[in-house]
Amino acid sequence: MELKSAACSQSNQWQFWVFPAQKRDLPRSGVVNLTCEPLLDTRYNAGSNHALEGQQVALAKAFTPELLTWTQAGGRAILLEQNERASSVSRPGGGPVDAPSSILRQNGTISYWPQWLRSDAQWVERHPALGDFPHDGISSFQFMRLFSSGVPTVDFTPRDALTRKHFQPIMAGISLIPWTEDAFRFNYALAYGAMLSECRLGAGRVLVCNLWALDGIRRGFPEAGYLLDCLVTYAAAEAPETNLPALSAADAQTMFRIEMR
Repeated sequence: MELKSAACSQSNQWQFWVFPAQKRDLPRSGVVNLTCEPLLDTRYNAGSNHALEGQQVALAKAFTPELLTWTQAGGRAILLEQNERASSVSRPGGGPVDAPSSILRQNGTISYWPQWLRSDAQWVERHPALGDFPHDGISSFQFMRLFSSGVPTVDFTPRDALTRKHFQPIMAGISLIPWTEDAFRFNYALAYGAMLSECRLGAGRVLVCNLWALDGIRRGFPEAGYLLDCLVTYAAAEAPETNLPALSAADAQTMFRIEMR
């Protein structure tokens, strides 16, 4: 858009994203919904069958021993964060993030906007898990509602972190966080975390979605449904993108909250 007058001219370039109600090339079967969200039963033709046997992709909001065993044997799990309070903010702020993870034992956090107007950087990889979800390598406004007040992240900050050896970041960022010790006058350090990542687990693989996709679908956000559609389509494909070493069962116990039934 361009406005001109005798005194001056002003031009702007705006981007708009239109998401279909549902991705056209979704798998017609093989998805089991363990989230207890009926909208996903309908969306992925999952029905009310929650048995893992014979399925390709499992949608879950928690890791159970059964899901762990199934994934190790070759299943593909998509773990989805949920937090009614943290995901309900319609206009994200730039303050400290309080978003504990429901699926990770230890996590980092990151907000959409830079905290306190300090440095913040986010990027999106050219990765098939995102399919044709639109992005230019950065988390533009189509991702804003999926952050809400802020999201947990798979933490890559420590140099010797288990995540650095086994997790492939798909969408990640760096953010300033307070140091535990007052090392210099600003008392801040950089944290590095992924809000969308993938790892191998035994013969299977796990996609970790820390963005509020599940809560976004409940709120009717089309970008949330389309993002999950892309992840399901990728998970149902035969060839994984990541070739990093697989997590062992012990590693998985260290990384994920295993919910006993």
